[in-house]
Amino acid sequence: MDCKWGLTWSVSSMVNIGRRSASTTLQLLKADRDRSRMKKKTGLFMSAVQRAHQIDHGIL
Repeated sequence: MDCKWGLTWSVSSMVNIGRRSASTTLQLLKADRDRSRMKKKTGLFMSAVQRAHQIDHGIL
């Protein structure tokens, strides 16, 4: 197999895969952003619960 031809083929296939996965990546990024937003909300809630729990037990 000619090295140059192999490189060209892999680059073009990567471009095709990139085009195809660009929309998927956008969807994944959006989902990930929503997930991190949820995680932040949950984290705030959990820390508030933890703080209340500590106050209840006189730790703070």
